[in-house]
Amino acid sequence: MKRIWLSLCLALCACGSGLQDTVKVEVEDDWTSPTAGEYLGILVTPDEVIVPVGSSVQLEALGLKDSRETVDLTDAVDWTSSAPSVASVSNGMSEEGTLTGVSAGSTIIVADFDGVESVPSRITVTDAGLDRLVISPSSVTVGLWDTVKLSAEATFS
Repeated sequence: MKRIWLSLCLALCACGSGLQDTVKVEVEDDWTSPTAGEYLGILVTPDEVIVPVGSSVQLEALGLKDSRETVDLTDAVDWTSSAPSVASVSNGMSEEGTLTGVSAGSTIIVADFDGVESVPSRITVTDAGLDRLVISPSSVTVGLWDTVKLSAEATFS
């Protein structure tokens, strides 16, 4: 934990006359940026994706530490596609890890964090159209604050 001391100069206005005072504010900062040396590896989820042309899927990069703890590195890794003409993956601010199907084919997506490379994710982009979508169960009754798990099955041409 590091402590940061800030001096603030407050200008107060009382009946047209200015009064200045200095106040010390303590801010505790527990966040530390991740370092590559502390990670055994990186996993990208999902690790196998089938995506239609023009559709997007959010990928996540999980760093595995020596302590077996996982850390979300999605915003910290460099994303690459072996075939960007098939599927692109964003490194843009607030879009990190967004995979977009560009054209039918296959590609490999890898996340890299300071030389620690993820297990490759296999991506298939299809130009098949959605024929049918079935949500199960087809009818549910949910009480206030209750949750129900639904599943969806898609059938493509």
